[in-house]
Amino acid sequence: MKNEFKEFYTSKVEISNPDKTTLIVLDTNVLLNIYRISKSTRKDFLDILEGLKDNLFIPYQIGLEYHLDRQSVLSEFKTVKDDLFGRLGEQTATFINRIENEISQVSIKSTDYTNKRKEVVKIIKEKVDSLLNELKDTELTELFDLFDAETDESDRLSEILNGKVGPSYMQDEIEKIQEEGKKRYANEIPPGYADKKKKTGQLTCYNDLIIQKEYGDLISWFQILDKAKEKEISAVVFVTDDSAKGDWYYEKKGARAELKKEMLVKSNAELVIIGSNSFIKQANSEQNLDLMDFEFADENSNEYFDDDSFEIDMEGSGAYFAKLKNETERISEYHKLKRHLLNLEEDISEVIKSIDYHEKNIGMADKSRIQLQEYSFVSHDIRSQLVKKCNFLENNSNLLTIKDFNGIREEIEVLSTDIGLIKSSLVSLIYL
Repeated sequence: MKNEFKEFYTSKVEISNPDKTTLIVLDTNVLLNIYRISKSTRKDFLDILEGLKDNLFIPYQIGLEYHLDRQSVLSEFKTVKDDLFGRLGEQTATFINRIENEISQVSIKSTDYTNKRKEVVKIIKEKVDSLLNELKDTELTELFDLFDAETDESDRLSEILNGKVGPSYMQDEIEKIQEEGKKRYANEIPPGYADKKKKTGQLTCYNDLIIQKEYGDLISWFQILDKAKEKEISAVVFVTDDSAKGDWYYEKKGARAELKKEMLVKSNAELVIIGSNSFIKQANSEQNLDLMDFEFADENSNEYFDDDSFEIDMEGSGAYFAKLKNETERISEYHKLKRHLLNLEEDISEVIKSIDYHEKNIGMADKSRIQLQEYSFVSHDIRSQLVKKCNFLENNSNLLTIKDFNGIREEIEVLSTDIGLIKSSLVSLIYL
């Protein structure tokens, strides 16, 4: 029975010392997460990749996504330490002013009380400032010293992956996959159908290629299958840290049976999907602890992670530290919202580039060209609104509350919906 239904059984694949029959594929998020981990963990991970480079493979689609997204990931962390210290200083000043105001509310109208009140406020300010400076010089600095935001490891990673990237598909091949993807997604055949809602209408325009982003995972999968068809490949290990890839794997049970079956039928190779922590532990038998804090649960792990911010536990230090913690959360919300705005700006800029390209290079009927010009006008207007909101956010970041951020988020979600509609209409205009 096992022979007839091999896709429902998990096979053990040797990773610590694999032979040439094992192919190791790294997902886009794994490559980008190299910039989200500490210096020592980054070195350990790259050392492991160095030792396994003969087995590594990067589908062209994954390599392209990595290079297109790398700079935005790097920019996230360039100013995070200075931003945090600046906000904590502002919050401290606000906290001192509130203490002074509260003390001033006491209805005692004598000179000695007034003088003593000023003395008390001065002492509180000195002690709070001293404590904050001590935290900056010690615990908080130690926290950020773990992370190196200045070093770009792309050169070393590029050397490790030299010659490991597969070929690109031609535009006609991509369009065939996208057509097949429509049928697969309609029947929820993995992978990629989970991206349909959030990425419909989004385009990647690069090197004369126009790729509908909702089919990015499917294109990557087909490129993995192509590589796995090579006669010496007997096992494919796909390493991903994306906890939302429910259309790739079952939580704590590994790769989806449909994918394992498709791999077996088309290449006669086994498919295993694991997270970075399991990959590291299996690649290095001496490593027993999780090095990465990314949420991924495969059949070998139980790790869960929230990677949106560094959280400092201050609850035990009283109301002041609670306020600092709240400020840290506010800063995290600010950076999330700013990233969202920048991503939307990037999306609408891609739309504008695509429109410009088709206006200049593709023959169209007059009616279609007029529609294209209308899309161009609306797209430029949306980009202008996004730029204004981003500037407003940056100029008022120290004044805005989480409630304010939520209000701005609601406004830009309307623009996000408009972008999706334009992209869908544009795709229909181009391809239909």
